Amino acid sequence: MARVQPGLVQDELNHRVRPLGLLFGPDTSTSNRATIGGMLGNNSGGSHSIAYGLTVEHVIELTALLGDGSRVVFGEVTPEGFRAKMRASGLEGQIYREGGPAARPVRRRDPRPLPQALAARLRYNLDELVKDRPLNMARVIVGSEGTWSPSSRQRCAS
Repeated sequence: MARVQPGLVQDELNHRVRPLGLLFGPDTSTSNRATIGGMLGNNSGGSHSIAYGLTVEHVIELTALLGDGSRVVFGEVTPEGFRAKMRASGLEGQIYREGGPAARPVRRRDPRPLPQALAARLRYNLDELVKDRPLNMARVIVGSEGTWSPSSRQRCAS
């Protein structure tokens, strides 16, 4: 796991973690200039994304700045934690409350898998809401091109 700032360049991160046998998976062709913040904004992939995954698959947590200036940490939440966040005051609580069904953990009734699209995966990752794992709001935000919130720090799996 690595804690990184949004301006860190992908090649620099991989140069530092490679001696540990690690790699930040998204394999962008622009890795010598692609910043982690930019990769989060558009959910970057690359020519080996089938093997290494898209950026969203490596995100554990995002520290973000909301429109009211408050700092919030988006990450994995249990159903109980989600309900507690909905009761919170301020913009963070409003995000969880007013997100409506699109922001609440849901269970799909259709047993067929969701279609896999590795290109043009922009905007909110709503498919993260129906995966069979705890809800992680950071993964919903990845790919939103900064429309949700700019991030100030990220925790990523390498």
